[in-house]
Amino acid sequence: MAFDSRYLPIVDNNHNASYVLDCPSKDNVHCDDVTTQATIGSHSTDVNWENTTKEVLLYAYPVIFLTAIILNFVGIVVLGKQVRFSSDVYLLGFCIASLFLAICGVMLHLPTYVGYYNLYAYMYGYVMTLRTWFWFTLLWLLIVMTLERSLTVTQKRHKSLCSVTKASVVTIMVYIVCMVSALPQFWEYDVIEVHDVRSNSTIAHAQHSGAIHTWMECKIVYFWYVTTITIFLPYPILAIMTILLIREAVKASKEGATRISFDNVTGQILHHKNREDSGITKLFAIMAILYLVLTGPSVFLELIATITRIVNGRSTFYILLKEVFGVLFYSNVSLSFFLYVGCSSRFRSNLRNLCRCCKHDESSLHSHVLLKQSSV
Repeated sequence: MAFDSRYLPIVDNNHNASYVLDCPSKDNVHCDDVTTQATIGSHSTDVNWENTTKEVLLYAYPVIFLTAIILNFVGIVVLGKQVRFSSDVYLLGFCIASLFLAICGVMLHLPTYVGYYNLYAYMYGYVMTLRTWFWFTLLWLLIVMTLERSLTVTQKRHKSLCSVTKASVVTIMVYIVCMVSALPQFWEYDVIEVHDVRSNSTIAHAQHSGAIHTWMECKIVYFWYVTTITIFLPYPILAIMTILLIREAVKASKEGATRISFDNVTGQILHHKNREDSGITKLFAIMAILYLVLTGPSVFLELIATITRIVNGRSTFYILLKEVFGVLFYSNVSLSFFLYVGCSSRFRSNLRNLCRCCKHDESSLHSHVLLKQSSV
């Protein structure tokens, strides 16, 4: 959600520190401080379960972020070499948004592993704005690509509704609109300096801006706007589009098998094309399902905690559950590459060519070194 504040210590208007993440890192000098108000009232929580969950989270986040950054970078390189259809453009934009979303996640979780520095407080508003921007972009690019694919397969069109040029324009527009939608979050946070008695030093903290309390009506409007574009609209749309894509993918496979039985030669050609089209349809359907399953728990939990009083936002159980769901949220951006490989034969072919080129370049460099050494 736009008002996510789980990564850095937030200070209220009375300058009372209220840390929201119990740091599991032994190297973090502030781990002892992160047991303040967030853990009050949670004595019934099993200590062993808490420690186990924290240790799992401590190692899960780096694996997910590293996987997401590497695989999305490779995906960008491969997709950049095969931009022939509108789906390639959407997937390329999706990969770019996924890459930068993972980078933002790394920056938000960095204090847990390297220790807290005042610079993080000053970066917090910028990083959260960028995270929101790329999250909005990733979500709406997924909606656009599934919507176009659904219209294409339901109308039995041989070509996509959009050309590469039109898809590029749509992708750029999605980036721009999502950036404008995320900009108000930048003004949600201020940085204040608080004197730390233990270390006898001044520590900078991010806090909710006083302007938020002054313009409460604007905050409420923006909250419901973000909730609408991230939950109320996307989830029903993706669910409907997924059902349509699955139904049409099943029909396409049956029709492909029928063609092959009538004419083996022509059927093989049509089968190859239909298999690629069916693979793209399955790819978009699985991507939509994964997004619904992996991001749903995180956004709905935060929505419930924000608009109701059922969930205690300061309880240790809620904080740990939120972090577990955060792992699922970021897992969404690290699994896309495997879907590309499994569903698109063109992507697999271009990936093999890229690996061969890298291997050829390495062999050429090795041969050149040996030749130079022999000449000397």
